[in-house]
Amino acid sequence: MELDAFEIIQNGIPVYVTYMTAKQLSDLKKIKVDIFKREDEEGYQREISNKRSEEFAKYVINAKGISPISILLNVRKKINFVRINGYHGKLNIPDDSYMWIVDGQHRRQGLLIAIKDREEYENYQIPIVITNLVTTYEEAKQFIIINKTQKGVRSDLAERLLSRIFEEEENIISQMPSTVTRGITWMPKAIEISEKLNERKDSVWYKKIRFPNEPKLTTISSQKSFTESLRPIIKNEIYEHYNVEEITELLVRYWNAISELCPNAFNLPNEHLIQKTIGIFTLHRLFPLVISYCGEKVTKERIEEILSKMEKGMNDNYWNNNGQIGLAGTNQKAFNIIYQKLSEYLEKGNEKKTKKKRLFEL
Repeated sequence: MELDAFEIIQNGIPVYVTYMTAKQLSDLKKIKVDIFKREDEEGYQREISNKRSEEFAKYVINAKGISPISILLNVRKKINFVRINGYHGKLNIPDDSYMWIVDGQHRRQGLLIAIKDREEYENYQIPIVITNLVTTYEEAKQFIIINKTQKGVRSDLAERLLSRIFEEEENIISQMPSTVTRGITWMPKAIEISEKLNERKDSVWYKKIRFPNEPKLTTISSQKSFTESLRPIIKNEIYEHYNVEEITELLVRYWNAISELCPNAFNLPNEHLIQKTIGIFTLHRLFPLVISYCGEKVTKERIEEILSKMEKGMNDNYWNNNGQIGLAGTNQKAFNIIYQKLSEYLEKGNEKKTKKKRLFEL
């Protein structure tokens, strides 16, 4: 494919500005989206939302809308630019290469819908920016930065990829915008713990956490909510001394102890809130306090003993959808109120054993 384009240089890296018609963008064999697949940890984008695409098509057709924001494409194979006059020239993209949509997949899909509805939109022109980043990793980094800096975007895939950047290029984190790097110090650990809890057959969270692009089925919590709820544990100065395997083991014991005290809440999860957002946020916040009462050896039985002394909070009725918890709301203010109540119930019948940096052994 040959395109008229302008070459601009950013920090020594060439970027090409051009345009394409909707018909050119409709080539599904040439222009692709790298969808995330959990089974092999490949890809980095969500499955396309038909609703968002249809809304864009309606905007273009019914409102005669324009789309001045460019679609970002990346070619992983080497491309060739021939200057003609100044920065203008011909951009040659190898016929055997793909063009990967880094940003703009819903706009492209919306244009395909528009073409199907009205043939005249085949000539609809849209700005295109093309990069020549040779690895999927570099391409995915651009996707993260774009999505994490857009107001209102909450992407669980972005979090997973952000954690990968932290692992592979920790030195560049300080140079990124704070809106991109929020949570970077604790999120990778939280994601890994979430995955392990979801994979352990002895955990009440076995196959209950929904990861990117997975169907809801019998899952209860999204990966994003679950990882965010772990923040008070991961950032606690005591748990900085424990690795992923140790914290996972503690959480398995903790949740299994809770399930012994509230069996119906786990057997009938749709009728209770204990494994939903309000439950995981408040109970994970309570976790360090519970463990502090256990002493040097933390077993499921010891945790259950501690929790059983609570005046309220550890029975099925407390977590029922129709109970007081169900009326509390789902914002941080509500979580704080419930946590305060739970901690009060916990403190009435228990005595802390130690305040050492590393409290206990598994």
